[in-house]
Amino acid sequence: WWSWPEPLREREPAALRRLRHERVARIEQVRAEQFAFFVQWRRLQDYAHAHGVRLFGDLPFYIGPMSAETWTDREQFQLTPEGRPAAVAGVPPDYFCEGGQVWGNPLYDWTAMGRDGFAFWRARVRAQLGRVDLLRVDHFRAFAAHWAIPAGAPDARGGRWCPTPGHEVL
Repeated sequence: WWSWPEPLREREPAALRRLRHERVARIEQVRAEQFAFFVQWRRLQDYAHAHGVRLFGDLPFYIGPMSAETWTDREQFQLTPEGRPAAVAGVPPDYFCEGGQVWGNPLYDWTAMGRDGFAFWRARVRAQLGRVDLLRVDHFRAFAAHWAIPAGAPDARGGRWCPTPGHEVL
């Protein structure tokens, strides 16, 4: 989304209205597909629960750089003025990976998130718990500290551990 024309990138209302008008068929197709998915998912949940089965789901710790969330909730992330990640997530070098791992996900702006009591995180967890009974946060370790890597780095060696307000979030 950061490569889109500025009016769309900046979510200008007139540009969004124009896009909705131009792409109405595609938007309605996606809405119908999403509706069908949620109807089918609800049926699966009902069937599972009727048979004593609980559904276990994942919640990725990080959000993708090209996600709707980074586009619509930029203040929640450490982004450049153009919307690109200022730094990215990953893990440091270790025995298994000499250069560490660069995942490329934008890092959260924990100070900004804390201003509203981490509402972004509460909404994510609430949404996922509406779909599953048990939830695993993938990369739970990042609630204690995260490995911050300068954007564009070829590997994770130049990263550093940064504290995360996990106790406050949880």
